[in-house]
Amino acid sequence: MEVSRVERNSYPQWIVALENPERRNPVPVPDPGFLAVETYPAGLVFEGLRDALGTIAERFGPRSLTRAVRVAIVVSAAWPEVDAVYLGTCSAEEIRAAAERIVQFTRERAGEADLVLVQTLPPTAIQAGEETSGLSDSAAVDAFNVQLIKALAESGAAKVRPVPVHRLASLDGIVACADWQAVSDNLRTLGRHDRISKLWCQIVDLAWLHWRALASEFGVPAKVVATDLDGVLWPGTIAEDGADNAVSGQPLQNLPHRLLRAHLRVKQSGGVLVAGVSKNEERAARSALSVSAADLPLLEVVAKPDIDKVAALEEVLVRFDGVGADRLVFLDDNPAQQERARLGLPDATVPSIASSPLLLDDTLLQLPTLGVSVITGSDRQRSKFYSSKASGELIPEVRCIEDATDPAIIARLAQLHERTNQFNMTSPRRSASDLLAVAQDPTWSLLAFEVIYHGTDLPPEIAGVAEIEYAEGGSRLDSFAASCRLLWAGTQRRMFDLARAVAARRGAATMTASWRPNGRNAAFSSWFEDQGWATSTETAEDGSKVSTGSTWVRDGYSPPDLLAVLGRHLAKRTYRETTAPSRVHTRPSDGATEIFVPGGRLDAGLSQQETDIVRAIFSIDPYDERDRGTAEIADLWADKHLVTREQFARFLADAASDIANAAERWGPQFEIDQRTGRIRCQPGTERTAVIVPAEWAERYAAWAGGRLPTEYEWEYLARGTDGRWYPWGADLPVPPRLAQRGAAPHDVTLFDDYPSPHGLVGMVGNLWQWCAGEYRGHPPYRGGDTRSNAYFLRTTVRPLEAAEKCGHEVGFRLIRSV
Repeated sequence: MEVSRVERNSYPQWIVALENPERRNPVPVPDPGFLAVETYPAGLVFEGLRDALGTIAERFGPRSLTRAVRVAIVVSAAWPEVDAVYLGTCSAEEIRAAAERIVQFTRERAGEADLVLVQTLPPTAIQAGEETSGLSDSAAVDAFNVQLIKALAESGAAKVRPVPVHRLASLDGIVACADWQAVSDNLRTLGRHDRISKLWCQIVDLAWLHWRALASEFGVPAKVVATDLDGVLWPGTIAEDGADNAVSGQPLQNLPHRLLRAHLRVKQSGGVLVAGVSKNEERAARSALSVSAADLPLLEVVAKPDIDKVAALEEVLVRFDGVGADRLVFLDDNPAQQERARLGLPDATVPSIASSPLLLDDTLLQLPTLGVSVITGSDRQRSKFYSSKASGELIPEVRCIEDATDPAIIARLAQLHERTNQFNMTSPRRSASDLLAVAQDPTWSLLAFEVIYHGTDLPPEIAGVAEIEYAEGGSRLDSFAASCRLLWAGTQRRMFDLARAVAARRGAATMTASWRPNGRNAAFSSWFEDQGWATSTETAEDGSKVSTGSTWVRDGYSPPDLLAVLGRHLAKRTYRETTAPSRVHTRPSDGATEIFVPGGRLDAGLSQQETDIVRAIFSIDPYDERDRGTAEIADLWADKHLVTREQFARFLADAASDIANAAERWGPQFEIDQRTGRIRCQPGTERTAVIVPAEWAERYAAWAGGRLPTEYEWEYLARGTDGRWYPWGADLPVPPRLAQRGAAPHDVTLFDDYPSPHGLVGMVGNLWQWCAGEYRGHPPYRGGDTRSNAYFLRTTVRPLEAAEKCGHEVGFRLIRSV
């Protein structure tokens, strides 16, 4: 019977077709196409094994290969040298020689085949002690098998593997494989239908054994195992009775579940991501996990009573940054759920699990993609990466390595080019030699992007690659690729900005880039357009679009998803609650509201760890912010708000010798009242913060009876004693705590609901604020204005250049010593 693709995804039909010998005749299963099987000694035809192996391989094998895999099966029992072994008439030396003869042949075939499977000797069905003409020397068979496995191991041939058929089959089973059609016909004639079934089941078991040796050669190993909880990770259910019922009183019922969890834990150490999918309530599921499966930490748990498990599996794959379904194994003991998953995710591996009790060996035999594979350092840290990401500890910093020629880096970049599952904007494939040629070409840049993980002890890794070509004052981004699991934090945009900056330093004012669809980057089809780049109206035959834009990169810019990482980090810190001021005073000279601020100890600036995080989030090393020491701040009175235009107009009216010139000096902020001849602020802007040079802020302070704060005092007023980055606490600097970015200076009382720890308002985000003293040859100023991004609104920022050189708008507030 031909097994169709639909039947292939249907367990009942498939298992019947495989295990019922009556349905094997007269039409065999089609050749899976990717296996080219030869059996030795020459002339041996293993029809039965071929059929069963073909059915298993067709169902569980890879969907597409560029060529057939050549497999040589060496049937040891058919070698003339083993006759004496079965008869028990050979010495130990002759047993060793017979084994080595087969191994020698195996070495010769290994050069021609992709994989050589060498069968051990099966025992005869006749028990020792019976008078059967000497066909009972099981000790000689065992000795031969020991010598064979030892010789194969010592041969060092990586493509040769023993198949321990002695564990599953008798000599009759091996003979039946050779000509199954004739054997089954003869037994049917004799009415021995039970014998047909028993022999065929031996052949099916042998096929599983051979497939297990073959499976790790095909496709790619699993990246994700999603498992049901009840009946798989523990016996029984926990939905109604709690986690205690997950431990059975039958020791043998608990053992397979413990061993399965241990098996998955070993796979976790090799980089396999393990998640839970359950129809229990989430709280009950997590409680049961903490009690009954604490030895297997799950990275993700999707649990709810009305869950659609196919949708849940798709959600798990998305959470792991778009891992393909072909890299997924789903374990569930419910046949209906198994069938639903096979139909909904045909590329996934869904074993046919019998439970309860859980049959462990049967389950593991159906996990070919969890077999032995090459494990890289990146694989080993994959689970820890996702665990740290989920806990909010992980903060990735991207560094650009220009024109890298180190062989290890070149090899990693070639690997990123070769893999088909990474984020890739243009999809070229370059070998290590191709990349080295690019690095050595003066008209190109080869960029490697290294990611450093702050918040965990994960080692750095090369996670992205770009190649840029230069011509006629412009540049072309020829290739840009990155590891998919890093796209969660905006690192792809950080890498792209670093590439633009490199091009700008090389004198390229513009950059042209392409987006070419490759099945993994559909979400980024309008990426360049979203940044304001001009996109060609013509679409190429391969679906690619070409965009052109500037190489200029905004200073201190951070992608929204990377800012979200910062938000989670800041939210984990402890902040002192803002309390109502104990004393409030109105200054007679200008009517300003002063708040009493008790003194305290200030840990100024940033720690080394905080400096690393700032650099990771904003791609700027915060200059002169690290390790600024401590300062003892005395009690003082501080203005609750910035000085307003109305207050400054009162000062001008009292202090300016030439009112008309004073009004002209401050431009649109002030005017002369034609009726009274007095200077005043523009109507409607009385409570808007005033913008003045540092010299005039100091004149105002002398007139009003106060002074400008030092940088230490200003920082103490803004962040208190708990080291906060923003005056109000953990939240990022966006509305409603601040005006919309780019807005004009606003009413100083507008954000009274978001004070600093000491009750002051507008410490950041309205106008920069003058401080006393000198820094790098200019008056210092702090706090950021409405044009500042999240980097410059931090309470520790110290602008490096004079305000007039940067176009910064600066106001001020006063303090008075007690």
